[in-house]
Amino acid sequence: MEGVLQSVKAFLTALASQLSSLIKDQTDSTAAKIHHVMESVREALLE
Repeated sequence: MEGVLQSVKAFLTALASQLSSLIKDQTDSTAAKIHHVMESVREALLE
């Protein structure tokens, strides 16, 4: 039983790590897109 619990814990830990990484990547990507849009708006306003 202890081995099963260890396996489940390891699986959940790995899953949480993957999700955290995925969320960070999405957040970074979204921030980059927002920054790009803001730059485009700023350039359009300065013309």
